[in-house]
Amino acid sequence: MMATYRFTGTRLVRDSGQTTLTEGDLVEDPTDAELDAFGDLLTPVDTTGGGSDVDGAGGIEPPFDPTGVTVATLRSNLDDNDYSPAELDALHAAEEAGESRETALDAIDAEREG
Repeated sequence: MMATYRFTGTRLVRDSGQTTLTEGDLVEDPTDAELDAFGDLLTPVDTTGGGSDVDGAGGIEPPFDPTGVTVATLRSNLDDNDYSPAELDALHAAEEAGESRETALDAIDAEREG
């Protein structure tokens, strides 16, 4: 069974420069060397549909904590990743519950509208 992890760092280049990871990216089946090198930056994701990646309200957890990054980094993450509508909703809710920065909320709303 393939293991899936969510990258929680801000930026990492892996595979000898072939792949760049940014916060929130999914990493499927990392090698033992990768787990040893940056395992502390990976959070296991339950891909079976019944685990901790879903919050108690039935919605999806945000792919990263929007309150833990600058608005510029938030915009970059939104531009660089293809988040689902549910993930964008979760990001919006997390930002609203946290810092509730108008510019961050506007960036998430703009990404929702495509």
